[in-house]
Amino acid sequence: MAGSSNRAPNDKGSGGMERKAALTDRAYWVFLDLDGTIVDSVPGISFSLHEAFAAVGKLLPVDDVRAFIGPSIRTILRNLDSELLDSEVDVMERCYRQSYDHVGCLQSVLYPGVEETLRELVKRDLRLFIVTNKPKVATGNVLGKFGLTELFTEVVSRDSRTPVYGAKSEMLRELLDRHDVDPVRARMIGDTAEDWMAARAARLPFIHAAYGYGELHESEIEKIGEFEQLLEMLGPIPEGPSR
Repeated sequence: MAGSSNRAPNDKGSGGMERKAALTDRAYWVFLDLDGTIVDSVPGISFSLHEAFAAVGKLLPVDDVRAFIGPSIRTILRNLDSELLDSEVDVMERCYRQSYDHVGCLQSVLYPGVEETLRELVKRDLRLFIVTNKPKVATGNVLGKFGLTELFTEVVSRDSRTPVYGAKSEMLRELLDRHDVDPVRARMIGDTAEDWMAARAARLPFIHAAYGYGELHESEIEKIGEFEQLLEMLGPIPEGPSR
């Protein structure tokens, strides 16, 4: 088990289920975002963004980068400073990647209850997947740090193929086809609007990790305030497709 000292405090969410789920079709395939859903990556991202801005002689323009997390790093950089030149973004992206992939990513912390919940879901014979914008090197390092790699049937990052995926919706659709997924018996869990839109494009029911970085106000979306609430929402699997 990952040490409890590595876990982030649940600083967003009431600790109770924000909207009681009524899921009659129990999930068998579970697709999970990484940053803001499984790990709090703010400490490492902030560290590496400071280094990226310093590489072009600038200071990181905000103290808290939480609201900017989710899109690709180039989008994050431009959202932080809309006046950046293309040449500056190129330098900053390279610096950020070098810093984050090997140093910053290891500053990520697990949200409370993540490891225990994931292991219980695997015991229930659910098949777990990661769908993330985080590059595959950093993703592998983060999952490896917490000993979670073995729990996932497949992990897909933006750069898991060449050419890279254009969006999470593309990653998700490819996974559904490759694993012959029945959308009725699958769920997507994430914290941002991009996660929600990817689930909608794939016609997957979506569960919003409301403790993460993004805010969604659509009333029909199921929400969790703590990761371990997935155990109740997904429920046991009485019978499922053979592996």
